Amino acid sequence: MKQSAITWLMAMGMVLTGININRVQADEIKVLRTDNIYAKGTAECPDMVVADNGDIIVVFSNHGDVQPGNESLFIRSTDGGKTWSDVYLKIGPDDPSETGTAVFDFLKLNNGNILAARTDIYMPGKNLHLHQTARVDILESTDNGQSFHKISSVRFPKGELAAPYGPMVKLADGSIIMPGFIQNVGNGYWQTRDNGKTWSDFRVAWQDPPEGVKQNLWFNETAYEVMKDGSVVAIARNDVNDLFYRIESKDNGRTWSKPLPLAILGGSPALQLMADGSLIIAIRDAGRVGLNIYQSHDAGNNWRYLFSLQAPEGVPALPKQRWDRPKVDQSWQPGEGHSGYPAIVELPDGNIYIVSHVHNIHSPPAAPGRDTYGLMGHLISNPRNNTLAGLEQVFPMSQIGAILRAQIISGPAAAPALADASVGKGLQITPQRIENRTSNDAEVHQDEDDIFYIIDGSATFHLGGTLHDTWTYSPGNMAGHEQKGAREYVVGPGDVVFVPRGTVHRITCPDGFVEVLMIKRTDSR
Repeated sequence: MKQSAITWLMAMGMVLTGININRVQADEIKVLRTDNIYAKGTAECPDMVVADNGDIIVVFSNHGDVQPGNESLFIRSTDGGKTWSDVYLKIGPDDPSETGTAVFDFLKLNNGNILAARTDIYMPGKNLHLHQTARVDILESTDNGQSFHKISSVRFPKGELAAPYGPMVKLADGSIIMPGFIQNVGNGYWQTRDNGKTWSDFRVAWQDPPEGVKQNLWFNETAYEVMKDGSVVAIARNDVNDLFYRIESKDNGRTWSKPLPLAILGGSPALQLMADGSLIIAIRDAGRVGLNIYQSHDAGNNWRYLFSLQAPEGVPALPKQRWDRPKVDQSWQPGEGHSGYPAIVELPDGNIYIVSHVHNIHSPPAAPGRDTYGLMGHLISNPRNNTLAGLEQVFPMSQIGAILRAQIISGPAAAPALADASVGKGLQITPQRIENRTSNDAEVHQDEDDIFYIIDGSATFHLGGTLHDTWTYSPGNMAGHEQKGAREYVVGPGDVVFVPRGTVHRITCPDGFVEVLMIKRTDSR
């Protein structure tokens, strides 16, 4: 066996130990509609809020990374995201030669008013490495987002880069936190107890470096969400090993748990509590074109990959990641630049709407030589009934590379949940090529887990559901001609599919082929 294949298997072993194998029940989350929102000019880093009248308001930057001259542009939809207005409001810097303005961190208050944060970034001589924050003002709208006015400001050390990030969050005690990070200070938030009129000093919530890690990880982009029991979950990107980390507070932000790594990676996270109590996270792509969507049933400790949100039909985004074969020493960067910075809201009908920017070669750039981006939207179903089991895992191979790299950089303590000395026992490894398969035959194994690494081609994995007209062909295993209630996953090179024992499954590729490295894990557990 080639050394690269051995490395893959070692990495897969680490990932599998991070998978939650406790059976959970959850409705299937589906993409109901995909919308092309804005392509009339550069549009990056959107944020979004649902106004009291039901309108969806989206704000975005027209000159990414708050470059000098950057303005924040506002558009709205009155029909749940199907159609969008032209730009109806612009907020820009007083001095566009060296300063850019970004407006985001939306929050709708109980009285229907909307809060937002205005951040002006000053770049002397237009030098990105000298950027610092000139001001962070809190804005309020009393007319469903038609206009905004300043009501307060937040404090931060002079000369530093202070960056609010992600929507403001209302905690169980009625206070509001505004997440952010300050260069040379840390990652945390400002807090208000009077709906934004006054704010606390910045409070660091993230221990950096985490316990057992030798160097600072520089936590920055962070998403917060309040669970049904009132606890607060936060997930942050870091700039060293690309793994997301998680912290939690059970006392409305007074104290926080120690940062622990998760078995997902990427950037620009957005969190949303679903109606069934689960969490979904949308993240900048981990090696594939589009946004990756994961779901957690245990308050963000373990995550199940659901799907990647692709560019809307007709949007000429780049067709694939920047290189064809994932490498174990690379993380999510292959897909960076295609899509990112999602924002999530719950609509009045209970469904979820996700907006992000997407690479669009037909969208006019803000300046010569810059990338071109527009906005895309996706309507996602919000599960409520808890009817389907969800154990299987499908995730990009690049995720495994980042886990390996995290341990190389920061040592085993950087990912304690992802390493287990028993992993690797009872493995059977078989390369397999499947061509033009349309069979309805499905199978289930009661005494083994199946792991498929996709080497080449593409296929649809049908996972879950039940068998009909079954017969026994070996002890503990069954096969049949029909499969009911399966969930479908289209996979390609670099994807990994984990099928736990007891899960009905079949593979189809009616008009092509798929080459897989199939690993059967037969150890007892």
